[in-house]
Amino acid sequence: MGFGTLAVSDLVRSANQNILDFGEPRLADYIGMYLGSYNQLTTDMLGVFMAPVNDRILGYGGGTGIQMVKSGEFGRADASKPTFGSRMGFPLELNQLSYQFTRKWLQNHTPMEMMAIVQDAMLQDTLQRQKDIKNALFNPVNRTVTDELVDNLSLDVKALANNDGFAYPPDPYGNAVAGAHNHYLARVGTLAASDIDAVIATVAEHYTVGKVMLFINSAQESAVRGFNAPGQFLQMVPSSTYLGANAAVAVGGNLDTSQTNNRQIGYWGNQAAEVWVKPWVPANYMIAIMINNGTKLLGYRERGEGGLHLAVQDEAYPLRCETMEAEYGIAVRDRLTAAVLFVGATTYAWTSL
Repeated sequence: MGFGTLAVSDLVRSANQNILDFGEPRLADYIGMYLGSYNQLTTDMLGVFMAPVNDRILGYGGGTGIQMVKSGEFGRADASKPTFGSRMGFPLELNQLSYQFTRKWLQNHTPMEMMAIVQDAMLQDTLQRQKDIKNALFNPVNRTVTDELVDNLSLDVKALANNDGFAYPPDPYGNAVAGAHNHYLARVGTLAASDIDAVIATVAEHYTVGKVMLFINSAQESAVRGFNAPGQFLQMVPSSTYLGANAAVAVGGNLDTSQTNNRQIGYWGNQAAEVWVKPWVPANYMIAIMINNGTKLLGYRERGEGGLHLAVQDEAYPLRCETMEAEYGIAVRDRLTAAVLFVGATTYAWTSL
C-alpha cells in the first residue's frame, strides 16, 4: 500500500468532528498504519546503498596473508595465516520527540489536525536521518562511540577510506590496497573536469563490476554541464527537444522536466557514470558511489520495533504527553564504495551537522 493512501479521506471527512468523538483507539490505528507505510518507504528509499547489519561489530579488510605455492605430486603447502583488517562499529542511538496537549485540546481539535502533528514528526525523523547519513558519508574522521544503550562497549566507527593506515580488502586481482589511501578529495585549483574524473576513478578502480553514480547538489549543476568536451559530461534532454545532427546527447532516457533538484541529468566520462542532482547532497560536495557490485556502502543498525513509532503516552490530567522515537545507527560498511569531492576549496573540509 502506498504512502498517503491509508484512507486519509476518512480523516478529511472528520474535519468537523473532534478527536474524542472520532475515537482515540480508531485514530491510533490510523496513525499506526500511516507510520508503518512511512517506515516501509523509508527502508526502500535507503536500500539503494544501505543494508541492515545484525552485528554491531564487523571485520573489514585484510585477507592477503594466505599464500598459494607450487607443489609436487607428494607435496603439501605449509600453513599460512590470513591477515585481518580493522573492526567496523555500528552505533545505536535513540532519537526522540515529544508533543503535549490537554484533554480540552482533544475536544476542540479534529483527527486531521492530529495527523498534521504526526506528519510533522515524520518530517523531523526524515531530516534527522538525512543528517546522520550526511555525517556518515562526508565526515572524514573516524570516531569511537560508546554503546551506552547496551553495555557501554566502545565501537570503532570508521569513515570512508581516509588515509588512516588500516587494512582494506584487496582489489579484484588480489593486489593489496595501501593503507595510505584517501577517498576524501578536494579540487586541485579552479574546479576542472579532471577533479570529477578523479573522484569517479577513485571508486571505480576497486571493482570490476558495478555502476558508478555521481550525486551532486543543484548548486553545482551548471558547472558540471559546462564540462561538455568529448569524454566529459553527456547531457540528457527532454523528450520534446530537437537537436541538430552534430549534437551529442545521451540516449535511453529523457530529462525529467517535472523536477529540478532530484533527477538524472546525464552521464560522465569513460566510466559512463550516471550524474544525478539530489537534494540531500550538500552544496559544494559531490559523491561518487558504486552500486550493484554485491556490497553496500552504509550499514543500518536498529532494534526494537524499528522505524519511527509511538513509544509512550503519559497522562497527568489535564495534560497528556506523547513521545515518538526511532532507535537506529548509520555508519560506513564498505570504505571503498564511495568517494567525496569537495569543490569549495583546495583542502577537504566538513562540519558535522
